Amino acid sequence: MCNFQNNYTKAGVNDTIQLTFAVNNITTGIDESNGVNIHPLVAPNPASDIISVLNMDNKHIKQVEVYTTDWKQVKIQALAPGEEVKVNVEDLSAGSYIMLLKDAKGNAYPAKFIKR
Repeated sequence: MCNFQNNYTKAGVNDTIQLTFAVNNITTGIDESNGVNIHPLVAPNPASDIISVLNMDNKHIKQVEVYTTDWKQVKIQALAPGEEVKVNVEDLSAGSYIMLLKDAKGNAYPAKFIKR
């Protein structure tokens, strides 16, 4: 959870604005159990047809979601346990995208890629 507070005072008026928000199950890129960097590596990048995720074998990814940079979901793909993570992006328009790889525990691992 993150808190932000801003106090504003002018001519005897004291206004306080406080914002609180929470982000759940998004990784920081560090596996806290052993300190290993777990940023997904996608290749090829840029891509025109199939994208493979190269370094997530031990994370048991069960679902892949693809979003535009303004977070509009454009693809969702379920994976069988142990299945290699490959995503067909042929049907996407050229541009930048965000891929979220979700594991069985609900953690999401983001990766950016470019579609030619």
